[in-house]
Amino acid sequence: MIDFIKNLIEENLSSLKKFIEKQFHKNYVLLKDDFFEWQYKNNPYNNYPEYAMKIIESKGEVLGYNGLIPASMKVFGEDLAAGNFANLMIDEKCRGFGLGTLLIKESSKDFPVCYTTGYGLDTKVIYEKLGNWTDMGALRRFIRILNPEKIKKLINKEISSWNAVTGSDDENLKVIDRFDQDIDKFWEKIKSKYPITLNRNQKYLNWRYADHPMLKYQIFYYIAQSEIKGYAVVRIEE
Repeated sequence: MIDFIKNLIEENLSSLKKFIEKQFHKNYVLLKDDFFEWQYKNNPYNNYPEYAMKIIESKGEVLGYNGLIPASMKVFGEDLAAGNFANLMIDEKCRGFGLGTLLIKESSKDFPVCYTTGYGLDTKVIYEKLGNWTDMGALRRFIRILNPEKIKKLINKEISSWNAVTGSDDENLKVIDRFDQDIDKFWEKIKSKYPITLNRNQKYLNWRYADHPMLKYQIFYYIAQSEIKGYAVVRIEE
């Protein structure tokens, strides 16, 4: 590793937070300790000594970082370690010297499969110049306007039954707090349908949804013949 690019450890946190506040503002999400620990330390696939983040450090000062979200990815039947690159940022006084490119290259050495989402135009240029990255285009999203009265029920009280919200009499729908071991059995049955995808097993799904420190998700199983036939994760925003 280039000696000024390092894995983030506890002793660098104070300098990193000063850098983040300078680049954004004092209420930026990465300055919230519970969120930062959840995203970059408590990830079940984090195999770094402390935090899943690369930083540029010089004389005790953080001058840039690249956040990493490790995961397990299924690629044509093989499980591979994957890294999602997030929140790449370089200090303004250091831009134009190829440091963003170096951060991406150093991060890429840790994973056989790498991807990134939500990048800005400046970052897109870096990936294009690297040459070995492919732009997969815009993500497709679908929106449906739901019944306002039913949404009020979702927002204003805890759900004990999906039926109470939808009016459905389908008793196969169950509200759960956390994913259990049965979801691993379900995933093993259906994952062959998806050639390239994240492995949606119990430990990943609980970390991503049930244990999220800031967002409230509702989790549903559809159970028939005593087996999970499907699941849904729902988040309501005002």
